[in-house]
Amino acid sequence: MARPTRQGVDYFPLDVYLDNKVKFIEIKFGLKGFGTVVKILQNIYSQGYWSNWGEDEKLLFADENRITLDEVKDITGECLDRGIFDKKLYDTHKILTSTGIQKRYKEIVRRRKDVDVTEDYLLIDSIAAVNADMVTTSCRHGDGKSTQSKVKESKVKESTKEHIELFEYLWSLYPRKRGKGQVSDSQKKKLYDIGKSRLELCIAKFAKEMKKEKREIEKYPYGGTFFNSGYIDYLGENEEKKKSPPLKMIMYNRDTGERLE
Repeated sequence: MARPTRQGVDYFPLDVYLDNKVKFIEIKFGLKGFGTVVKILQNIYSQGYWSNWGEDEKLLFADENRITLDEVKDITGECLDRGIFDKKLYDTHKILTSTGIQKRYKEIVRRRKDVDVTEDYLLIDSIAAVNADMVTTSCRHGDGKSTQSKVKESKVKESTKEHIELFEYLWSLYPRKRGKGQVSDSQKKKLYDIGKSRLELCIAKFAKEMKKEKREIEKYPYGGTFFNSGYIDYLGENEEKKKSPPLKMIMYNRDTGERLE
Protein backbone atom coordinates (compact mmCIF):
# COMPACT_ATOMS: atom_id res chain seq x y z
CA MET A 1 0.00 0.00 0.00
CA ALA A 2 1.45 3.33 -1.06
CA ARG A 3 2.02 5.87 1.67
CA PRO A 4 0.20 9.18 0.87
CA THR A 5 2.35 12.20 0.16
CA ARG A 6 2.64 14.40 3.25
CA GLN A 7 1.99 18.04 2.39
CA GLY A 8 1.93 19.84 5.74
CA VAL A 9 4.99 21.02 7.67
CA ASP A 10 5.88 20.89 11.36
CA TYR A 11 7.10 24.46 11.61
CA PHE A 12 7.09 27.78 9.80
CA PRO A 13 9.20 30.92 10.36
CA LEU A 14 7.61 33.87 12.16
CA ASP A 15 9.61 37.08 11.85
CA VAL A 16 10.51 38.98 15.01
CA TYR A 17 9.53 42.26 13.33
CA LEU A 18 6.35 41.94 11.29
CA ASP A 19 5.34 44.32 8.53
CA ASN A 20 2.71 47.02 8.88
CA LYS A 21 -0.04 44.80 7.47
CA VAL A 22 -0.01 42.64 10.59
CA LYS A 23 0.57 45.64 12.86
CA PHE A 24 -2.68 47.19 11.61
CA ILE A 25 -4.53 43.97 12.46
CA GLU A 26 -3.17 44.14 16.01
CA ILE A 27 -4.05 47.84 16.29
CA LYS A 28 -7.63 47.21 15.19
CA PHE A 29 -8.32 43.89 16.96
CA GLY A 30 -5.68 43.78 19.72
CA LEU A 31 -3.75 40.64 20.64
CA LYS A 32 -6.79 38.57 19.67
CA GLY A 33 -6.33 39.75 16.10
CA PHE A 34 -2.62 38.95 16.09
CA GLY A 35 -3.22 35.53 17.66
CA THR A 36 -5.92 34.75 15.11
CA VAL A 37 -3.58 35.52 12.22
CA VAL A 38 -0.93 33.19 13.69
CA LYS A 39 -3.53 30.45 14.23
CA ILE A 40 -4.71 30.78 10.62
CA LEU A 41 -1.10 30.49 9.44
CA GLN A 42 -0.68 27.35 11.55
CA ASN A 43 -3.80 25.91 9.93
CA ILE A 44 -2.49 26.68 6.43
CA TYR A 45 1.02 25.31 6.94
CA SER A 46 -0.32 22.16 8.61
CA GLN A 47 -1.98 21.33 5.28
CA GLY A 48 0.60 22.75 2.86
CA TYR A 49 0.66 26.18 1.27
CA TRP A 50 -3.11 26.86 1.20
CA SER A 51 -6.24 25.87 3.08
CA ASN A 52 -9.95 25.93 2.39
CA TRP A 53 -11.78 28.82 4.06
CA GLY A 54 -15.51 28.41 3.49
CA GLU A 55 -18.28 28.85 6.03
CA ASP A 56 -17.70 25.41 7.59
CA GLU A 57 -13.97 26.07 8.03
CA LYS A 58 -14.64 29.44 9.68
CA LEU A 59 -17.16 27.88 12.05
CA LEU A 60 -14.78 25.07 13.01
CA PHE A 61 -11.93 27.55 13.48
CA ALA A 62 -14.08 29.76 15.73
CA ASP A 63 -15.13 26.80 17.86
CA GLU A 64 -11.60 25.40 18.19
CA ASN A 65 -10.08 28.76 19.12
CA ARG A 66 -12.91 30.02 21.34
CA ILE A 67 -13.71 33.19 19.44
CA THR A 68 -16.94 34.20 17.76
CA LEU A 69 -17.70 33.54 14.12
CA ASP A 70 -18.17 37.28 13.56
CA GLU A 71 -14.67 37.93 14.93
CA VAL A 72 -13.21 35.32 12.57
CA LYS A 73 -14.98 36.91 9.61
CA ASP A 74 -13.96 40.46 10.59
CA ILE A 75 -10.30 39.58 11.12
CA THR A 76 -10.13 37.49 7.95
CA GLY A 77 -11.79 40.27 5.96
CA GLU A 78 -9.26 42.81 7.21
CA CYS A 79 -6.40 40.44 6.35
CA LEU A 80 -7.75 40.05 2.83
CA ASP A 81 -8.23 43.80 2.39
CA ARG A 82 -4.66 44.48 3.54
CA GLY A 83 -3.11 41.75 1.38
CA ILE A 84 -2.00 39.39 4.14
CA PHE A 85 -3.89 36.73 2.19
CA ASP A 86 -4.58 36.81 -1.54
CA LYS A 87 -8.07 38.23 -2.09
CA LYS A 88 -8.44 37.05 -5.68
CA LEU A 89 -7.85 33.39 -4.80
CA TYR A 90 -10.19 33.72 -1.83
CA ASP A 91 -12.98 35.20 -3.94
CA THR A 92 -12.49 32.61 -6.68
CA HIS A 93 -11.75 29.41 -4.73
CA LYS A 94 -12.53 30.24 -1.08
CA ILE A 95 -8.97 29.42 0.02
CA LEU A 96 -6.35 31.29 2.05
CA THR A 97 -2.77 31.63 0.81
CA SER A 98 -0.29 34.34 -0.15
CA THR A 99 2.93 34.86 -2.07
CA GLY A 100 4.89 35.00 1.20
CA ILE A 101 3.34 31.77 2.49
CA GLN A 102 4.21 29.97 -0.73
CA LYS A 103 7.81 31.23 -0.78
CA ARG A 104 8.37 30.10 2.82
CA TYR A 105 6.68 26.76 2.15
CA LYS A 106 8.89 26.20 -0.89
CA GLU A 107 11.99 26.78 1.22
CA ILE A 108 10.81 24.40 3.96
CA VAL A 109 9.99 21.51 1.59
CA ARG A 110 12.86 22.07 -0.86
CA ARG A 111 14.49 18.71 -0.05
CA ARG A 112 11.36 16.60 -0.09
CA LYS A 113 11.13 13.91 -2.71
CA ASP A 114 7.45 14.49 -3.55
CA VAL A 115 5.51 17.74 -3.52
CA ASP A 116 1.79 17.87 -4.30
CA VAL A 117 1.04 21.07 -6.21
CA THR A 118 -2.26 22.63 -7.22
CA GLU A 119 -1.08 24.99 -9.94
CA ASP A 120 -4.30 27.00 -10.07
CA TYR A 121 -3.46 28.22 -6.56
CA LEU A 122 0.16 29.17 -7.27
CA LEU A 123 1.25 32.79 -6.87
CA ILE A 124 4.94 32.04 -7.52
CA ASP A 125 6.65 30.31 -10.43
CA SER A 126 6.93 26.89 -8.80
CA ILE A 127 7.01 25.00 -5.50
CA ALA A 128 8.95 22.09 -6.95
CA ALA A 129 11.50 20.87 -4.43
CA VAL A 130 15.14 20.09 -5.21
CA ASN A 131 15.12 16.85 -7.27
CA ALA A 132 11.40 16.52 -6.47
CA ASP A 133 8.78 14.49 -8.28
CA MET A 134 6.12 17.15 -8.47
CA VAL A 135 2.59 15.73 -8.46
CA THR A 136 0.14 18.12 -10.06
CA THR A 137 -3.47 17.91 -8.89
CA SER A 138 -4.77 20.74 -11.05
CA CYS A 139 -2.84 22.56 -13.72
CA ARG A 140 -2.81 25.01 -16.59
CA HIS A 141 -1.77 23.18 -19.73
CA GLY A 142 0.89 24.25 -22.20
CA ASP A 143 1.17 23.11 -25.81
CA GLY A 144 4.86 22.16 -25.59
CA LYS A 145 4.55 19.16 -23.24
CA SER A 146 6.01 15.83 -24.33
CA THR A 147 3.94 12.65 -24.71
CA GLN A 148 5.60 11.20 -21.59
CA SER A 149 4.55 14.23 -19.56
CA LYS A 150 0.96 13.95 -20.78
CA VAL A 151 0.77 10.26 -19.86
CA LYS A 152 2.02 10.97 -16.34
CA GLU A 153 -0.47 13.82 -16.01
CA SER A 154 -3.30 11.55 -17.18
CA LYS A 155 -2.44 8.96 -14.50
CA VAL A 156 -2.43 11.65 -11.82
CA LYS A 157 -5.87 12.88 -12.91
CA GLU A 158 -7.26 9.32 -12.93
CA SER A 159 -5.92 8.68 -9.42
CA THR A 160 -7.31 12.00 -8.22
CA LYS A 161 -10.73 11.18 -9.65
CA GLU A 162 -10.81 7.80 -7.91
CA HIS A 163 -9.98 9.06 -4.43
CA ILE A 164 -12.42 11.96 -4.75
CA GLU A 165 -15.21 9.62 -5.87
CA LEU A 166 -14.55 7.34 -2.91
CA PHE A 167 -14.60 10.27 -0.50
CA GLU A 168 -17.91 11.53 -1.94
CA TYR A 169 -19.38 8.06 -1.41
CA LEU A 170 -18.11 7.83 2.17
CA TRP A 171 -19.36 11.37 2.86
CA SER A 172 -22.86 10.30 1.76
CA LEU A 173 -22.80 7.57 4.45
CA TYR A 174 -21.79 9.81 7.36
CA PRO A 175 -24.78 11.27 9.29
CA ARG A 176 -23.58 14.81 10.10
CA LYS A 177 -22.46 16.50 6.91
CA ARG A 178 -20.45 19.45 8.19
CA GLY A 179 -16.79 20.39 7.71
CA LYS A 180 -16.41 18.77 4.30
CA GLY A 181 -13.95 21.39 3.08
CA GLN A 182 -11.68 20.63 6.05
CA VAL A 183 -10.70 17.29 4.48
CA SER A 184 -7.67 17.97 2.29
CA ASP A 185 -6.77 16.20 -0.95
CA SER A 186 -3.87 14.43 0.77
CA GLN A 187 -6.24 13.13 3.46
CA LYS A 188 -8.65 11.87 0.78
CA LYS A 189 -5.75 9.95 -0.75
CA LYS A 190 -5.01 8.45 2.65
CA LEU A 191 -8.63 7.32 2.97
CA TYR A 192 -8.44 5.84 -0.51
CA ASP A 193 -5.38 3.81 0.49
CA ILE A 194 -7.18 2.47 3.58
CA GLY A 195 -9.96 1.14 1.36
CA LYS A 196 -13.71 1.36 0.88
CA SER A 197 -14.78 -1.72 2.87
CA ARG A 198 -12.69 -0.91 5.93
CA LEU A 199 -14.01 2.65 6.10
CA GLU A 200 -17.60 1.49 5.60
CA LEU A 201 -17.14 -0.68 8.69
CA CYS A 202 -15.70 2.30 10.60
CA ILE A 203 -18.78 4.38 9.81
CA ALA A 204 -21.11 1.51 10.74
CA LYS A 205 -19.28 0.98 14.07
CA PHE A 206 -19.46 4.71 14.79
CA ALA A 207 -23.19 4.91 13.98
CA LYS A 208 -23.89 1.88 16.19
CA GLU A 209 -22.01 3.49 19.08
CA MET A 210 -23.88 6.79 18.69
CA LYS A 211 -27.21 4.95 18.59
CA LYS A 212 -26.29 3.00 21.72
CA GLU A 213 -25.48 6.27 23.51
CA LYS A 214 -28.79 7.73 22.23
CA ARG A 215 -26.90 10.76 20.98
CA GLU A 216 -28.73 13.17 18.69
CA ILE A 217 -27.21 13.72 15.23
CA GLU A 218 -26.69 17.40 16.07
CA LYS A 219 -24.21 16.27 18.73
CA TYR A 220 -22.22 13.96 16.45
CA PRO A 221 -18.70 15.09 15.49
CA TYR A 222 -18.58 16.94 12.20
CA GLY A 223 -17.94 14.78 9.14
CA GLY A 224 -14.72 16.74 8.57
CA THR A 225 -13.51 15.76 12.05
CA PHE A 226 -14.43 12.09 11.55
CA PHE A 227 -12.67 11.72 8.19
CA ASN A 228 -9.57 13.60 9.33
CA SER A 229 -8.96 11.56 12.47
CA GLY A 230 -12.11 10.19 14.13
CA TYR A 231 -12.29 7.08 11.98
CA ILE A 232 -8.97 5.89 13.46
CA ASP A 233 -10.71 4.96 16.74
CA TYR A 234 -12.83 2.43 14.83
CA LEU A 235 -10.26 1.20 12.36
CA GLY A 236 -8.56 -1.24 14.73
CA GLU A 237 -11.89 -2.88 15.55
CA ASN A 238 -12.12 -4.08 11.96
CA GLU A 239 -8.90 -6.06 12.16
CA GLU A 240 -10.24 -9.28 13.64
CA LYS A 241 -7.68 -12.00 13.98
CA LYS A 242 -8.42 -15.05 11.91
CA LYS A 243 -8.33 -18.16 14.07
CA SER A 244 -6.54 -21.16 12.62
CA PRO A 245 -8.69 -24.32 12.43
CA PRO A 246 -7.88 -26.88 15.14
CA LEU A 247 -5.38 -29.55 14.17
CA LYS A 248 -6.94 -32.90 13.42
CA MET A 249 -5.00 -35.87 14.76
CA ILE A 250 -4.72 -38.79 12.36
CA MET A 251 -3.74 -42.19 13.80
CA TYR A 252 -2.34 -45.24 12.01
CA ASN A 253 -2.02 -48.89 12.96
CA ARG A 254 1.55 -49.46 14.09
CA ASP A 255 1.82 -52.93 12.55
CA THR A 256 -0.18 -52.62 9.29
CA GLY A 257 0.15 -48.89 8.64
CA GLU A 258 -3.57 -48.62 8.02
CA ARG A 259 -5.32 -45.40 8.93
CA LEU A 260 -7.50 -45.61 12.03
CA GLU A 261 -10.78 -43.63 11.96
